[in-house]
Amino acid sequence: MVLSLSCKFYFWIFVDSSANIALGKPAAQSTTFLDYNAAYAVDGNRRTDVGVDKCTVTGDRDTSPWWRVDLQAVYSITSVRILNRGIDQYNTDLSDRLRDVTVTVGLTESDVNTPCGFFAGPGTASQLVVIDCPTSIQGRFVKISKTTEFLTLCEVDVFGVPSYGAEYAVDGNRGADFYQDKCIHTDPGDTNPWWRVDQLTVYSIKSVRILNRGIDHGGDFSNRLRDVTVTVGLTESDGNTPCGVFADLVLRHNWLSSTVRRHHRGDS
Repeated sequence: MVLSLSCKFYFWIFVDSSANIALGKPAAQSTTFLDYNAAYAVDGNRRTDVGVDKCTVTGDRDTSPWWRVDLQAVYSITSVRILNRGIDQYNTDLSDRLRDVTVTVGLTESDVNTPCGFFAGPGTASQLVVIDCPTSIQGRFVKISKTTEFLTLCEVDVFGVPSYGAEYAVDGNRGADFYQDKCIHTDPGDTNPWWRVDQLTVYSIKSVRILNRGIDHGGDFSNRLRDVTVTVGLTESDGNTPCGVFADLVLRHNWLSSTVRRHHRGDS
């Protein structure tokens, strides 16, 4: 039986946090002026003439306008960027309407209330407003709101990393596409990452197997699994008995077990 008590796997997993995870995702807003709908803020068009380039605009007399994007998965949100409207083809500048803007994050449509940041404004023409969340916030939805009329957004970028919890390493899914199959990862900047499982009772540990990531749409990063230490313990605070070490990658998308075997009394 391949089981372990309080095993820790020490390894690095890096995720590209420079990609705009809002691009092309479903969006909604409180009201819509003419056809300037919510999707225009995530369509990839970075030009800023509202009339020509189709930015989002909320309706007249909407005094609490908001815009929201569904990222379709839970991420650790690190930063939100808002591209403000510019001077239009008639030389009209209404960019100063971007003011008193609040950015919040949430796990459900009905509860997008965790603060990420605030922009007091007023905005300037074609300004890229950068709002960095003070801490990485877990969420699927990002909301931009204000308390005065007319919320206009030419583009919204959201940055973060997929939030894949420890349970994905023991969910029975043998798929190895990091993004589609929900592998686990630790946060960027964690210089002492680990993973641990509680087997709920004591076992004589014979072997531990690790299924490495495969090739995904971002490329092949399977060689990042290296210098992995497996330890065993009787309590959460003392999982330090050596089980084995995996030094370097031999096969991609394969069960790695031969280098993390520990023989117990009676084993050959």
